[in-house]
This record gives sequence, C-alpha cells and structure tokens, in this order.
Amino acid sequence: MTWPEFKRDPFGFVKRSAQGYGQMISHFFASRDVVIASGFSLAAMAALVGLIFLLDRTQGGGTGVSRKSLFVVGILAFCGLLALFATSLSRDRGAAIMGARPSDSRNVLSGIIAAFAVLGFVVGGLFVWDRHQMAKAAEAAKDDDLELTQMISDIPNSQPTPDEGTAGMAKGNGGGSKPKQEKAGGGGGGGREEQAPASFGKLPQADLRIPQVVAPDPHPPVIKNPALPMPATLDADPALFPPDTRNLNYGDPKSKSTTPSSGPGTGNGIGSGTGGGVGPGSGGGYGPGNGGNTGGGDRREGGGGPGGGGGGNDYNKIFSGKDVTSKARVLEKPEPTYTEAARKNQITGTVVLRAVFSSNGQVTNIHAVSGLSDGLTERAIAAAKQIRFVPATKDGH
Repeated sequence: MTWPEFKRDPFGFVKRSAQGYGQMISHFFASRDVVIASGFSLAAMAALVGLIFLLDRTQGGGTGVSRKSLFVVGILAFCGLLALFATSLSRDRGAAIMGARPSDSRNVLSGIIAAFAVLGFVVGGLFVWDRHQMAKAAEAAKDDDLELTQMISDIPNSQPTPDEGTAGMAKGNGGGSKPKQEKAGGGGGGGREEQAPASFGKLPQADLRIPQVVAPDPHPPVIKNPALPMPATLDADPALFPPDTRNLNYGDPKSKSTTPSSGPGTGNGIGSGTGGGVGPGSGGGYGPGNGGNTGGGDRREGGGGPGGGGGGNDYNKIFSGKDVTSKARVLEKPEPTYTEAARKNQITGTVVLRAVFSSNGQVTNIHAVSGLSDGLTERAIAAAKQIRFVPATKDGH
C-alpha cells in the first residue's frame, strides 16, 4: 500500500486498507491478554478522570487548570494506547503505522514509557500548582470578608515593672506604718573603720519610736552575760523590717563577705557610711539615704503597709479594667473616617488599639495591636484621641 497504488486506484486502495486494518484490529483483540490489558487501562483512565473531576468540583471557584490537565491526560493516554496498538500491529503484520519496524518495537515501547513518565511529571506539576494557586486565592479572599465594626479600646496597657520598694526586706504592699499610702524615705550607715568590708548578717529589730541606744555589731559582745543587756536596734519603720529570727550575727544582708567586720564606715553600726545604722548612708536607718528609716533621700515615714513598690495602692500607676472600683464610662466616641487610598483599594477590616484612659480625661499611650494599610490605622488612632469619657476610679481616687 503505497502512494502509486493510491493514485492508480484510490477507491480500491481505501477499501483494501479498511479490510486489512479491520482484520488486524480483530486479530489484535482476539488475544485474551490484550482485551484484559485494554480494559484495565480504560478503567484506570476512567478512575483517574473521575477522581480529578471530583476534586475539581469540591474546589469550586478554582482556576480551571484541573479540567485542562484532565483533558491533556486523556488525549495523551489515548494516543499512548494507539501507539501500543500500533507496535503490536508492526510486530504481527510488518506494517508500521508509526514508522516502526518489527525490530524497533522494543524501542518504541521504551519511548512510550518514558514519554508517559515525563508527561506524568508535567501533569502532576500542573495539578500541584493549581492547588497552590487555589489556596492563595482562598487566603486572599479572607480579607474580603472583613468588615469595619468598631474600635476596641478597653484593653489595659501592660503594667510597668514596679520598683523594689523602700524596705528591701518586707516584699508586700505599702510603704510603712501610716494608714495612707505614702512612700518612705531615708537611710543609714555606719562602721568601725575596719579594713574588711561589712560582713553578711541579719538586721536588728527596727523601731521608730524608741531612740537607738546600741548600734548593731557583727562581733560577739565583749561582756558576757551583762546585768542590764540592751539589744541593738535599727532606726527604721518596723512595718518594713519584720523580725529576723535566724541564728545569725548582725550584718549587711546585701554583703557577700563572711569574715565578721563592721566595715570601713564610722559612728559604729555596719557598712561604709556614718552613724549607727547599716549601709552606705548616714544615720541609724538602713541603706542609702539620710536621717534614719529607709527608702533613699531624706528621712520620711511612709504608709500603706509593709514594703514593696512604694505602696500597693499607688494610684498614679495604670490599673487594668478588672482592678478598678468603677470602669471608665464613654460619653462620645467618634467613628474613624476612610482614606481615599483605602476606598480606592477597597480595604476593609478591624483596627485594634491598646490605650490608657487616664484620670485627667485623656486617652494616652495609644498603640496599634493590629492595623490596616492605606492610613486606616492612623485614622483610628486619631479618632481614639477624641474619645470623651468619665475616668475610672479606684478606692475613690
């Protein structure tokens, strides 16, 4: 069956070709193995088509690449089956529809397998890329569902770390024995002009009402069993220095030296200062400061309880909403306005702000917890500054 034969008798050529190929097809499917293999291949293709179609439907609104990939897979698989069929014909009939001689059938089959591997990689890559694009589109669509509702302003600011207080011994709330909260002040120091630094030890009993008679001394008493023993005292608020019952010599609680020594200071006492107290200050108190007591600076009696932070109810600090007696009451809350850029780009969402409603009626310490682009965060902050409210109260303050 060549071109000259077709030119000489075209109708006869077509008739003979149809009869010949019909016989070859019949002979091809006469083999039981061929029928089983072909049926299995078609079933596998149908399962693949159904699976991809199902995935594509469950991912409604996708890019449509899955259907295109499906179409390509179907066409290529069909062509592959035709190629296998042609290889069998070339081996049985000596006619190579695809130009393969009987001796080339193995090469043709190897080429078909390699082509299927490459095509499978390409189609699989397209499928993965399609799913990735759909996931990105779904993530981007989340922002379209955001709606500007209102500004959340009742978020307390993080509490500042309190100072260690005036006492250093009693870690509680308050600044002394007075009923009203007030930070204590003062200090003390001493020493006996010894070369070694003041040694570690406990503080004597503190007392503000009884004048100090005996200053603390880390050395054992020279006179044993005196007739009128006088205990050492500290000129400081006893609310800030609870009794220390440990079996220790007197000393500076902040010292790391273990060799008994009063330190290089003067005026008896312990430390590097002057007076009958303990520490680098001046007076019969404890720590840096002057005139007795503790807390730094000049002597001043504090109140509000023992130790810590200059007072547990420091009404100048920032309280959270759950710690106040009555919460702030908003009188007027202007709505933030849109910017032209946000309107043009269709930006929507929620700006979350953290702010402090101060006692003077102003909104301060405004920070954005989460914001929006195109100037919407700045507009929300500007609106927050214009809020009018009745300040919260704490214990009447």
